[in-house]
Amino acid sequence: MRRAIVHIGTPRTGTTSLQHILSRLRPALADAGILYPDLTPASAAGPHLSHQHLGESLDGRRPARDRAELLGSLSAQLRATRCDVVVLSYEGLCQLPPALGVPRTLAALFAAEGFAMEAAMTVKPQADYLNSLYTWRAQFLREGRTFPAFASAWMGSARLDLRRMAAPWRAASGGRLHVVPVRD
Repeated sequence: MRRAIVHIGTPRTGTTSLQHILSRLRPALADAGILYPDLTPASAAGPHLSHQHLGESLDGRRPARDRAELLGSLSAQLRATRCDVVVLSYEGLCQLPPALGVPRTLAALFAAEGFAMEAAMTVKPQADYLNSLYTWRAQFLREGRTFPAFASAWMGSARLDLRRMAAPWRAASGGRLHVVPVRD
């Protein structure tokens, strides 16, 4: 069976850099047997480096027609490719509510096209993640609290519960979850 690698993870773990490289090298990757599909819906202003449009359609932030269009496009690209590996990358997928069933939906779609799904989850230690998130928010004037107040408010956040975020992906991929620690 061919491989479908879904890159998920917490934000601020170098995902944009990775997605920029994958997007820029899309033709060379295809020559090497790796499909990084272009999943841009007709309603979008333009393509995205990541598969954010797909993630937003799966969680309902984009119109329902985009969901059908993008899942159909992904299936068609999987059927048409000779590549043995497909890579999807959108860190926000791991933060979607488990009730949406996104990991199961993608695993079933991949399996129907002959691909076994696995997940690669990039993570940072919680303190590093909080520091990075605080810096980003302060940089864009979205944070007025001191760091201790910010960190205290975020310590109980579901966005820091890596096991909770990983569980649906581990289950849907039959345990094929690779956690990749990242440090600044």
